[in-house]
Amino acid sequence: MAFPSTYQAVLVQLNNEPPKISDVSLVMPEKNQVLIKIEFACIHPADTLVISGDYPVPLKRPHPVGFEGSGVVVAVGSELKVPHIVGERVNVSGPGTWGQYILVNSEACRKLPDDISFEDGTLFFANPATTICLANIAQKGNHKAAIHTAGSSAVGRMMIQYFKQRGIKLINIVRREEVIEQLKAEGADYVLNSTDADFEAKLKEIAEKEGATISFEAVAGNLTRKIITNQPEDSICYLYGGLEGEQLKDLQVGDFVFQGKMLTGFWIGKYLKKNFSEIPQMMQDIAAHAKTCFQPHIYAKYKLTDIEKALADYQVNSSKGKILLQP
Repeated sequence: MAFPSTYQAVLVQLNNEPPKISDVSLVMPEKNQVLIKIEFACIHPADTLVISGDYPVPLKRPHPVGFEGSGVVVAVGSELKVPHIVGERVNVSGPGTWGQYILVNSEACRKLPDDISFEDGTLFFANPATTICLANIAQKGNHKAAIHTAGSSAVGRMMIQYFKQRGIKLINIVRREEVIEQLKAEGADYVLNSTDADFEAKLKEIAEKEGATISFEAVAGNLTRKIITNQPEDSICYLYGGLEGEQLKDLQVGDFVFQGKMLTGFWIGKYLKKNFSEIPQMMQDIAAHAKTCFQPHIYAKYKLTDIEKALADYQVNSSKGKILLQP
């Protein structure tokens, strides 16, 4: 197979500047590396943090963008830690999926089941894996119910169905009234609007009733305090996102000192490194539920050359489903 000397990829040059399509030199795989021709990539919240410069890991500029995609293995290097063959259809983790090709270590891609399209395969790992990890954390801690603050997100919708299968009640928090009935129709146990005047009173009542001693918080700002304050004593809150920015506001000392509550963080990359033995079972679960609770909602598809339009659409309509990019 003949390969081009260069390919097109989206790079970020400076923080908060629009990402640009650039020509990048194509490098062939060496030890434990796989070259993948990208079919589709998706826009994740973490991708927008890379563009703005707010991603918590220091990045050299210019930097490739795109944390997840799907494609075909077109070349393999030597001594692969995870076996792959030319022609194999895979889901792949970046950074760098917003381009025509990506070179990754063999562990960064996963074979797609035959009945999974490239579109759905673009979202085959990150969101389902996050959902499973959060459920594992809840069950390891013997928590009977949980609170989740990104109720209408892609992960939130997966959690509604998957947590129910695992026997964990879920209190879903949203910020827009129009999504409440949608989530209830999808099987949500509870849906609360964090902008309602009686939100905290309702949350406290339900959390006490169901024993929601664990929460997964993706918003930050002053919502973290509201969640922690209204959980039962000796509860734990896992902060795993910052949709309102990087600041926490108005945390109360008494919640931690006198109520015995805890606040900690969750990052899937770190979790999987510590719990590597869970990955084989996780992949089986993802494949088993790929057409049910892990079926992704795709809202729109754009050519890679229309990246600015795609990002503008994402800012307005991200809660309606995932936006894909096609190189």
